[in-house]
Amino acid sequence: MRKLILLGALAIPLLGQFNSYRYTAGNKFANFPDFEAPNQPEPAKNACVQDSFWFDNTVCKLTDVLAQWNPINPAVFMEKIPVSRWTTENADASLYYTQISGDVPPKLGRGQIAIYRASDNSLYAHPNLTAYEGQEFRWSDTDPKVMYYIPIGTCQFSAYDVDTQKTTVIRDFRVDYPACTTIRNDTEGTSSVGSRYWAWMVQGAPRFGNTRLLAIVV
Repeated sequence: MRKLILLGALAIPLLGQFNSYRYTAGNKFANFPDFEAPNQPEPAKNACVQDSFWFDNTVCKLTDVLAQWNPINPAVFMEKIPVSRWTTENADASLYYTQISGDVPPKLGRGQIAIYRASDNSLYAHPNLTAYEGQEFRWSDTDPKVMYYIPIGTCQFSAYDVDTQKTTVIRDFRVDYPACTTIRNDTEGTSSVGSRYWAWMVQGAPRFGNTRLLAIVV
């Protein structure tokens, strides 16, 4: 981008600079050292390693997605802790959850989150729920057995009890906004402390290629 600003009889070129370089791994444009890849072998499930690559922290392997979910075709699977902007532990730190990519079991679609016991990392529950990123799963801050989420294809802010496997609709925003196609906090927001306040973007069907924002509701 190049602009000219006229000052009296002088023409002074101003150069606008933005994103001069694409992101580059390593230290081509910075003085940061390159880290060596870890040389520790991957630990077995529930085993731990200590490695200087991890700043001498102890790193433990909580789950074994290969053996647990699809030993025949593990390439289509990934199990991970969700975005670190919120906790994956429940209110009393007895359970935590992970997100799974792929169909579990294959062709049957048993959902895409897994709930584990924090005490021994054993599987506690595998809810029969579709759980992509847009379903916004969050633990209740007060009830250790309740997760909040949005059932896929709805505008329903809901609560799921991991013991009874029952879903309770807290509010259906299609009642307030009939054109609603989804509600979300853009997969990176979360509620206030205590889960009393939530901010939702109420979205409608795309128009002219762009998602329509119908309302922002707290």
